[in-house]
Amino acid sequence: MDCKFQITKLPNGQWLHHCTNPGCTLPDIIIHIDSVKRNCNCNSGKKSFIVKASNLVNAFSKWVAAGRPNREKEQIQHIFEEICSKCEEFNKDKKICNICECRCRNADTKFLNKIKMATEHCPLEKW
Repeated sequence: MDCKFQITKLPNGQWLHHCTNPGCTLPDIIIHIDSVKRNCNCNSGKKSFIVKASNLVNAFSKWVAAGRPNREKEQIQHIFEEICSKCEEFNKDKKICNICECRCRNADTKFLNKIKMATEHCPLEKW
C-alpha cells in the first residue's frame, strides 16, 4: 500500500508530505518536489479476520433477507472482465479486491463471489 500524503507547501518553497494512513509510523518527508510515492508501513490496508468475517456475515445476511438475488452469468462475466480485472485495485493472483478484500470471480460460483450477489456493489462504485 502506498502512503496517502497530505501535502503542505512550506514558506521556504519545500513541500511537507505527511502520511494520513492510520498506523503509519514513517517520518514526514520535506522535499523540493510536490509529488512523492513510497510504500506505507501501516497495517490499515489489511482487514483483520474478524472484520472480514463480520463483513461477509453482513453481506450474506443482506443477500438472504433480499431473497438471495443473483446476477445473471453474463452480468458476472461483464463486471469481472470489463471492470474488476482491469481495475488497479484488483489482485489478479488472489482474485480479490484490495479495497474491500472480497473475492471477485468470473464464475457462477455459489458462494464467496461478491459479483454474483445482486445486493453487493463495488466499494469504488464502479459497478
